[in-house]
Amino acid sequence: MPHPGTPTQQRSREEVSRVVLLYVLAAALWIVLSDALVQWLLPAPVLRGVVGAFTGWVVIGVTAVVLYGLLLRHVERGHQAFDRERAAWQQRDEAMVLLQSLVDASPDAIFVKDRTGRYQLFNAAAARIVGKPVAAVIGQDDRALFDADQAVAVQANDQQVMALGQDLTFEEVLDTVAGLRTFQALKGPLRGADGQVTGLYGISRDTTERSALARQRQQALEAAHRARDLLRDVLARVDDGLVALGRDWTFTYANPPAGRMLGRQHPDELIGRQVWTAFPTVVGRPFQQACEQAMQDQQPIVREDHHPPWDRWFESRIYPSPQGLSIYFSDITPRRQAERALQVSEQRYRLAASHGQIWDWSADTGQLVIASGFWVGQGLQAPPPQASLHRFEERLHPDDLPCFRSALTAHLRQRAPYWLEFRMRHADGSWRWFQTQGQAVWDARGRAIYMAGTTFDITERKGAEEALRESEAYRRLVFEQLADGVLLIDSTLMVLDANPQAQAMLGYTRAELLRLSMHDLLAEHERPRLDAERVRLLSGGMHLDEWAHRRRDGTQFPAEVSVRALDGQRHVKVLRDISARRATETALLNYQLELSELTQRLLEQEKQTTQRVAQALHDHVGQTLAVIRLNLDAAQATYGPSMPAGLQQTCGGLSQMLDQVVREVRLVLADLRPPLLEAQGLVTAIDNEIRSRVLPGVGSETGADVLIEVSDELAARRWPADVEYGVFMVAREAIANARQHAGASLIRVILGEDDGAGADGLALDVQDDGRGIPALMQQGRPGHLGIVGMRERAIAIGARFSVGPGPDGGTRVSLRWKADKT
Repeated sequence: MPHPGTPTQQRSREEVSRVVLLYVLAAALWIVLSDALVQWLLPAPVLRGVVGAFTGWVVIGVTAVVLYGLLLRHVERGHQAFDRERAAWQQRDEAMVLLQSLVDASPDAIFVKDRTGRYQLFNAAAARIVGKPVAAVIGQDDRALFDADQAVAVQANDQQVMALGQDLTFEEVLDTVAGLRTFQALKGPLRGADGQVTGLYGISRDTTERSALARQRQQALEAAHRARDLLRDVLARVDDGLVALGRDWTFTYANPPAGRMLGRQHPDELIGRQVWTAFPTVVGRPFQQACEQAMQDQQPIVREDHHPPWDRWFESRIYPSPQGLSIYFSDITPRRQAERALQVSEQRYRLAASHGQIWDWSADTGQLVIASGFWVGQGLQAPPPQASLHRFEERLHPDDLPCFRSALTAHLRQRAPYWLEFRMRHADGSWRWFQTQGQAVWDARGRAIYMAGTTFDITERKGAEEALRESEAYRRLVFEQLADGVLLIDSTLMVLDANPQAQAMLGYTRAELLRLSMHDLLAEHERPRLDAERVRLLSGGMHLDEWAHRRRDGTQFPAEVSVRALDGQRHVKVLRDISARRATETALLNYQLELSELTQRLLEQEKQTTQRVAQALHDHVGQTLAVIRLNLDAAQATYGPSMPAGLQQTCGGLSQMLDQVVREVRLVLADLRPPLLEAQGLVTAIDNEIRSRVLPGVGSETGADVLIEVSDELAARRWPADVEYGVFMVAREAIANARQHAGASLIRVILGEDDGAGADGLALDVQDDGRGIPALMQQGRPGHLGIVGMRERAIAIGARFSVGPGPDGGTRVSLRWKADKT
């Protein structure tokens, strides 16, 4: 029925009032006119009484009929209005039920508030976020759900929406049962029938991961831009030339030193030009062939070439990539000229000198056999072979003995060229200079088994070289043309002479420098240090240090200083300004730190993503496959005998396919989440990895056996979860690299305690007996992230990481971790 005060009731009242007024008017006229008419027509009082009674009954009848009609019409209209109102309420109830279902089904939080901020609607997703039932939230405001600062911020956003009367989007950070989360909230005003704002509605979506990824992406882009700018600045400062070529052999980049070396005032003049067109003189020469070979093989090449048009020598380091070549080159003409001069000098000397003495060494006996003429030349009797090495080292100059041993070790283990000059004490007590060179022979396992060489007495040549170095003409030539600053000082540290480079570096003229001492040229804070180290600097020998110097204008700069005694009274001080090198080292260090930090964040994001994917595979895909398999087995067990032959064959095929899918899912889970690592620890996980990876057939293809060596004390020990995960991933990557690239027959995985940390440390070594890894590759191959990834994983857990040759050849990957007791 219509509610009091509704428009329907108002219209009914007005209509009834009009009818009542008409009836009163008609009844009044009837009474007046009928009485007058009766008195006029019927003079007899009796007849007038009868007629008056009749007219009264007529009025009553008409009144009853009219009242009945009015009441009937009013009741019918009431019933119609009630039916309409009931239908409207039913539609609204159905709409509200549908709306509530949609609201509760939404994964986003949906809510409605009145103007005071109290919740009038709160869906199930919103209730899960705050960890409270819907009934406990209805009628409350944000202060009952969040802390004071967060509630104030949310209410401020609500007031802004209601004040502006329009939809707005906000990013709100709120405490939830899952921790601090970020939400994107769309809020809009609600209006009443009069158009006034009565409250607001809102839809909030959890965007924590998306916001974090967006911030990380932005940070990565900013880091990439900074790294690119830093790299450009570093490349512009280095002395080596650098050019980049596309696959079509056109220049895509050239730094300023490259432009100068290639005869271009501005390096940009080369951009877009083809290298063979810009420099036709290199077409068909070995440099072009090396570039084409590097592009084809995708392997770096280092070579030295002579460029006839400029009569210059260049050392080129060619690094290929799928996009083209990066070529670093430097002008080595002075070095080649010096080498040529040295060759000529050596040839002249060899023609004039006698033949050297032959020696050989055998690994089987460990004996060094030197020709008897060598000992006779020293005024000594040749010792027996088993004592030759001891006698040889006994007579070596004490300063040359470490150099002799390190050069021999480097040759035998790393196959570095063996060439050495040393001093040996003659029988008369004098020191003689010798030059020795040799070559070892290695067996198939890379173990040195034999070595032979020759030794020459170069005492006279050394004397001639010393005389030449001390000659005034030679000293002046070197003194004036050296690129570094050179000062000649006396024992009181006063300046005796200075070359032009030192004058330009310090800002003084030569005459001004001759009136100064080293104290005057050093920064104020360095002078006490000079007083303390004066005796050491002037004691003879070679001393290399870094000192802060002060120019004539008062500015300071760092310099690398070497001091060497020229004679008993004079000393040579060589200065090299290292300001640019310091700035470059600082920039490179910052760049490496930024890249390392970015890599750590990416590794952590990779770990979290891998865990989520593995969890989804295990909880959803794995369980679904298990249910399908159970249902299929149940159907075969129940209806198998009665199934048609074709259906039985189909079910059998489906069963095999399910087994294959389950195996593949388990393999994927093994890659994503190392099995047994969390439950049984690092040793068990690595052992399981080796057993599952090195299957029959796979080991025979690669020819590599994998063994794990671990002490009984470590077999059941556990370490922090992040340490176990990092060490496991390094071991997995090292084993995979050895099996794929080393050509090894045996791979050893050794787990033990760190020697420097004892029981608080962990040591991992993965050794193979393969072809070994070149020194240039030990920091990581261009475009290959294996070694870089292992190093970054080690850094992430605070461990030391290294890659180098193994003790018996091959390659050894080492990781050392020590627990932080702080």
